[in-house]
Amino acid sequence: MAYRNRDLVREPLALIRGSCDEQEEMDFLIEEYGGVSRAEAYRLALLDMARMKRHARNSLSPSRIGQSLDKSSFGGLVAA
Repeated sequence: MAYRNRDLVREPLALIRGSCDEQEEMDFLIEEYGGVSRAEAYRLALLDMARMKRHARNSLSPSRIGQSLDKSSFGGLVAA
């Protein structure tokens, strides 16, 4: 299955339709954050994860920094 680059550039990650389980999780986040938009709920969830990681024990240890999640752009955002 091939995607046109134009379609991938125009649709932000928060607007891409996920599976039914992911849709239910996103709906739960929207309700929990007081009915905000999908992008805002996504942003708030990422910020909560970043706060939890910042306060976790040994969050900057070499073994955790070397994980594949931390090398991705999402891992970099969470680490920030």
